[in-house]
Amino acid sequence: MSKKSIIYLAIFFSAFVCTLAAEDCNPESDGKPVCSERNNGMRFRNYWDPTKYWSCNDLKAVSNGCQPSKLYDEKSQDCINWYEWVWSHPCPELSAGEIF
Repeated sequence: MSKKSIIYLAIFFSAFVCTLAAEDCNPESDGKPVCSERNNGMRFRNYWDPTKYWSCNDLKAVSNGCQPSKLYDEKSQDCINWYEWVWSHPCPELSAGEIF
């Protein structure tokens, strides 16, 4: 396989992955994940309620609650004090360069 073919294949694969990531994120939903072997045991943000988060346990999405006065932080994958929490858009925004 030539270098040119490998580069084209890498670009195609990157675009494909970005498309899948964009389709998986629906800001109108509550963020409930579709659990699989790949994400079993992981935590996910609840888009509608920052006092809660989702976890995939035994391939099932389970809603969990944070302790009082705490909100779920996607970066740390844990519940943090409400005054440290910062809202972020649930779906990563694609720039024009990433679309084309």
